[in-house]
Amino acid sequence: MIPIKELDAVALARDVPEHALRRGDVGTGVLVHGNGEGFEVELVGDDSHTVALRTLDRAQVRPLRGFLEGQSGGMAPPPAARMDG
Repeated sequence: MIPIKELDAVALARDVPEHALRRGDVGTGVLVHGNGEGFEVELVGDDSHTVALRTLDRAQVRPLRGFLEGQSGGMAPPPAARMDG
């Protein structure tokens, strides 16, 4: 599993309906909790404005670093546009 560090680009790995967030929404990990067990994530809209700042656990986010560097490390590429179509 690729670690997520502060200021890494991330995408939601699954829907978070209690916050009206969808799989593929993108943002930045602004703070790492513990040993990477949770994160404060700033999620942005299509216009690059912040739409949410939420505390999420590791299972809810995935790093985009490997994909953006062309080294997916076995991760499926994120879907286009909103990262999920």
